[in-house]
Amino acid sequence: MSLMPLKDAVATGILSKRSISIWCNLIHLSIDGGERLDKIIKIPMLRDPVQSMYIRKVNSVIKNHKGPLVQEFRIRFDLDCGNNRAIDCWLQFVMNKKVQTLELDLMNHVKFRMPANSYDFPLHFLTENGRIFLELHYLKKLVLKGVNVREAILRNILTTSPHLDS
Repeated sequence: MSLMPLKDAVATGILSKRSISIWCNLIHLSIDGGERLDKIIKIPMLRDPVQSMYIRKVNSVIKNHKGPLVQEFRIRFDLDCGNNRAIDCWLQFVMNKKVQTLELDLMNHVKFRMPANSYDFPLHFLTENGRIFLELHYLKKLVLKGVNVREAILRNILTTSPHLDS
């Protein structure tokens, strides 16, 4: 099941209780909005409801995940600064699960976004003395699209993630 898209793995949970316990322990979580949602979100009056639906989907996956770790965590959907609280919670999940590959593609199929409207990597992950308490020691790969990262945060990620590929 770890080779299946998450959507298909979750769908198999309907078939048996054993399947439910298996997908809740997957170590590869790639949560792509899909082509249909990507088309619908372009309709201005549907943007907020579609983003809310996607966020609920991701939150449900995180809430039900029972495994001790997640090797890959990928988010691919058009999200912006209005979704900070949810994305911050996902980063907390990433830290707790010792993720090795983190991809936040918050501009999925979006050609351009003003930096003021992009998600800001959270400053509350910095302590007062500028040290980061974001536990990314296991991180090997980091992909950020549509994410503003302050220099202090980036410097700390680079210095506290010894396995990060350059």
